Amino acid sequence: SRHRKKLCRGELAGNRFGLVVREFVGDPAGFAERCAKLASEGVPNYFGTQRFGRGGGNLRLLVGGRPLDREQRSMAYSALRSALFNNYLKQRVVDGFWNQCDGDSRAGDVPLSDRDGDIEAYRRLCGNAVQDRPTGPLWGAGRGRLSPAETAVFGAFPEVTALLNAAGLKRHRRSLWLPVTDVQHSLQDGCLHLSFTLPPGAFATTVLDVLLSCRVGNAA
Repeated sequence: SRHRKKLCRGELAGNRFGLVVREFVGDPAGFAERCAKLASEGVPNYFGTQRFGRGGGNLRLLVGGRPLDREQRSMAYSALRSALFNNYLKQRVVDGFWNQCDGDSRAGDVPLSDRDGDIEAYRRLCGNAVQDRPTGPLWGAGRGRLSPAETAVFGAFPEVTALLNAAGLKRHRRSLWLPVTDVQHSLQDGCLHLSFTLPPGAFATTVLDVLLSCRVGNAA
């Protein structure tokens, strides 16, 4: 129910989505297999295009030097570091290595851990499946360790990372892997009824990208 106080990081258990896709055309058996694979493997945890505004407008807010109010600045910085994260995740997807750590967390990937505010929500949704899942940085000032791959990819954008540091944003980490639980679907009169549960901060559009092979959410 409605509440006067804003939710703090780590307080949200997750989100349940219910969607209807009209004029669905496809193989019902094949779609059922894709849903089963989705539930067992998860999907890349991209930020959806709504984070970047219509036509990517949030990414252009800082261009031109026009004055911005607090909300506009927040959207602009959030969009910038979300785009950096998506770029890093895209490279991991291309390499086929987005859902498991590299096996040596001391020198390689930084795994999802108790230091990440949403891990309890992940555990509630998928239990021990959260073990050894890699994270990527949401860029900002901080001393946390970066993997060699992160240093290489984010280091290619020194002006953007310097801007985010100067804005006072603090570095956080986000899972590269997105679990999708309680997947249910049915076909009725040409309409696909689909429901699933995601952890906090995840985008339903990224799930639709994978299930329906349409570019409605991620930046891959």
